[in-house]
Amino acid sequence: MRSPCPLQLALLGTTEDPAGAEVVGGWYERNLKIYANIARAIEGPEERVLVIFGSGHLAQLASFFDQNPDYEWVSALEVLGR
Repeated sequence: MRSPCPLQLALLGTTEDPAGAEVVGGWYERNLKIYANIARAIEGPEERVLVIFGSGHLAQLASFFDQNPDYEWVSALEVLGR
């Protein structure tokens, strides 16, 4: 069974109690903090960094790095030739 996407989860709850949106917002915030920590750790334009996180973070982290022209996101599978 496929997991629901975050935008579907965000709709859970009511206008008065937007529980789904709050949970998804927290997840988004967590991923944004992870992104910021990784980006701050990169010391120069030629540095390569291997990032290992759970698959639930992958799409959002890739999106954040793809949106920043200072970085190039490359899948580890591509680097390993698999």
